[in-house]
Amino acid sequence: MMSLLRAEFRKLIRPLVWGSGLAVTGFCLLITWGVANNARGGMASPRIPDVCASAATAQCRHVIAHAHAAARAAATATGALAQPGEIGHVAAGMLASLPGLVLIALVAGGHWGGEWGQRTIRQLLSRQGRRGLVLAAKWLTIWAAGVATMLICWVVLALAGPPIVAGVGLPTAHAGLWAGLGSSVAAAGRAALVLGLFAAVATAAGTIARGQLATTALTAGVFLLALLLAGISSVGRLSPASFIQAWMSFAATGYLPTNFWSRFAGSGQHVGQLAGLMGMTITATVAGLAARWRFAADVTA
Repeated sequence: MMSLLRAEFRKLIRPLVWGSGLAVTGFCLLITWGVANNARGGMASPRIPDVCASAATAQCRHVIAHAHAAARAAATATGALAQPGEIGHVAAGMLASLPGLVLIALVAGGHWGGEWGQRTIRQLLSRQGRRGLVLAAKWLTIWAAGVATMLICWVVLALAGPPIVAGVGLPTAHAGLWAGLGSSVAAAGRAALVLGLFAAVATAAGTIARGQLATTALTAGVFLLALLLAGISSVGRLSPASFIQAWMSFAATGYLPTNFWSRFAGSGQHVGQLAGLMGMTITATVAGLAARWRFAADVTA
């Protein structure tokens, strides 16, 4: 098993894998910079009702003062989120939502679906005939690529966050640089389980699609369909997208930069965090059983 794992990890050292990881990390960095700029712009030009734009009544003065205070509070919160301790929420939330899904789909396409496209599946099975171990090794390495990308993304954001805040000119919070580190670690742990779910579905998709592009498309398509189903009141609670949203505690009104999921889940069906974990576990189990059943069939090169 260890020799199989070493061989599979060596296969991850390819342009598709590290290129996808760099792209996701760059996307998270760009989003953080954009949100910081938006917060600075909101503080400079808070939203004031048109009726109070030129009025001098006491009520309008109160409305204007409240708008300025709210914009400054939002800018301060954004600045705090960009500090090394808190910014782990950004890395975890992004990798547990659409950017992480795209990463896993691309990695699985090249790392697993490509075994059929490159006609190397027979060689793999000749070295390791126990197909259950092959599936486990593929799942583990795909999942490890996602977790490694999340950790690298966190490090990059932790280094870039304070300069972004200083360069944009956001007000600084009184908390220290590492405030909120514990909650960020907890969020990263929850995100690791979501990445495991993505990897399980991707492994099953590889055994069904048996091609690089088909594996990528099937993996992404399953969760995009789940996002659509999450917005349907009659079945939304049973959607894997709702399970992920509940497990990660993505607020229905939350959005960038802490996740790229809630906006696409429609109205969102509220389930508890434990129910979300159970739903994710069942979904991953079904994916694993489907992969095992399909992979037991004869392999055609």
